Amino acid sequence: MDLRDIYKAMSNINFNNSDDEFDDIDDIDDLEDFSYEEEVEIIDSAYRNAFKIATGEMNFKQFMMDSDGIQFFAFDPSDPETFELIIDDMIEYFEETEEYEKCQTLVKLKNSKTLIKDLNKRLKTSEDDT
Repeated sequence: MDLRDIYKAMSNINFNNSDDEFDDIDDIDDLEDFSYEEEVEIIDSAYRNAFKIATGEMNFKQFMMDSDGIQFFAFDPSDPETFELIIDDMIEYFEETEEYEKCQTLVKLKNSKTLIKDLNKRLKTSEDDT
């Protein structure tokens, strides 16, 4: 997964109460303005954010309430099944950064029979909490 995939996934998300904060993101071509270091930082943030949600460290509602500005995820939070598409990339990424505990946790998640069900719970929005 590269930066364009992450950007595409994030730009397709329908955030309720977004207050048009994403209006300045008009075109995928804007990514050409990012330096290599900025791309690496965005990918790092996307994987770490996905890890927090996938492991239950935070649920999506908490995460968005505690966050300022645009947040990147390596999967589409509106479609938890997309997490399965990137979990191997996340394991490889955290292996490269020598964060083996995260790798171990992700392998356990990958082998979990309740992964998607658990992600659905963590990704509920405020409307779903009733």
